[in-house]
Amino acid sequence: MVPVKYILVAAQKDKVIELREKLDAFVDKFDRDLLIEIRVEQGVVAEQKELDNLVSALGGNKLTLRAPCMDGTRSDILQAIETDV
Repeated sequence: MVPVKYILVAAQKDKVIELREKLDAFVDKFDRDLLIEIRVEQGVVAEQKELDNLVSALGGNKLTLRAPCMDGTRSDILQAIETDV
């Protein structure tokens, strides 16, 4: 007859191995996802830096790319857009 203590230890060992495998898989996935996120963020930062360099080369802080156009400007472009649509 097998002692009860040995059965419990063996069952616990199997459970520990199973949980360890799940933990290792989680850690691998977490590390991989974190690495992807870091690389994406680096790409965004690099693009922002490139845009900042371009804006500086075109006129620095005086150049406002997001400001609305002045009245009466770009009317030919807007007219062409309206005609095509």
